[in-house]
Amino acid sequence: MGRALTKMRIQAEKPPDDNHAARKRRMTEHARRHLDQICCAIKDGKEVCEARYCAIHVRNNVKRRATHVARQMSEQEHPSAVEHFGVATQVLRAPR
Repeated sequence: MGRALTKMRIQAEKPPDDNHAARKRRMTEHARRHLDQICCAIKDGKEVCEARYCAIHVRNNVKRRATHVARQMSEQEHPSAVEHFGVATQVLRAPR
């Protein structure tokens, strides 16, 4: 046990690695490759996978959620709904 604690203390006293930029670059590349595999859309009957479709998907979900919240608040006659949401906010629907 004493040897393990000594080893941990020595590791903690070492200066941090200077390869932060390389690790960040590798992590970014890995994330981009992963998003290129999982974010897909159907274009002209073919499935196309690119990272940019993730941003489109997220944007559409946010629009859908905002529309739903605006509609629910207006139906419940919440005071903030009258102030912040007009009819256009409730009508806006993102494509599914």
